Amino acid sequence: MIASAAQPPDTGKSANQSITRASRLLRCFVDSPQGLTLTELARRTGLHTSTVHRMMAALVEGGLVAKGEGDKYRPGIALLALGASASLAVGVDAALPFLDELSQRTGESASLAVKDADCAVVLLETESPQRLISRYGVGSRNSLQDSAHGQILLAYAQDPEAAVRSLARPIVRGGEYTDAEELIGEILDVRRRGYSFVSDGEQATLSVPVPAPDEGPVTRALGIAAPSRRLTGRSIDNAVAAATEIAHLLRGVRT
Repeated sequence: MIASAAQPPDTGKSANQSITRASRLLRCFVDSPQGLTLTELARRTGLHTSTVHRMMAALVEGGLVAKGEGDKYRPGIALLALGASASLAVGVDAALPFLDELSQRTGESASLAVKDADCAVVLLETESPQRLISRYGVGSRNSLQDSAHGQILLAYAQDPEAAVRSLARPIVRGGEYTDAEELIGEILDVRRRGYSFVSDGEQATLSVPVPAPDEGPVTRALGIAAPSRRLTGRSIDNAVAAATEIAHLLRGVRT
């Protein structure tokens, strides 16, 4: 008997099958952004649960899917970035999915602001999914020296000291006059820290810079608003980490 050489596996066919299955799984989230369990994904796609488990593990590793509470899978950051690129091509505002992601991660309202004269103006906002919420309001104007967004825009200006000195005089914070030198010191501390935090006892706001695409001065600030009692200690650290990660993903997204 003449032995024949074993045929190599058809890796092309296997790869195509994996891509097709991954596509079917990802499409399940189009009408279920709140998340789906393994069982629900298997039922919707007709794939075996073990196959779904293996595919979802790979998608999580690639950042296309994230695993959250209740063992539910939901769209991940990398998928949002891909969606944002597609949104730009068809003229849809691409930043909102990133704000939605920040709201989901922190449980608080998320907003994006830009500088206009001596104010930070909120361009976009997504509301907290919780019953008790805090928010700025789209179009709201908040003084640069008083708001978390504003302090970030001052701190990451090309020349922070000059930006503070250019504010209309007298400089008022919390209803009281503030010395420019004192404010400069606080703004430089914000820059060293990498985020701004402002609380009036009832509402707390936190903001981080959105890096400019060309390494130029920061022109946008991303942050959250929450009842003060919910934004303390570890929750501040977690919010800063989430906001900073998403701000870097927003770097190349136009608003």
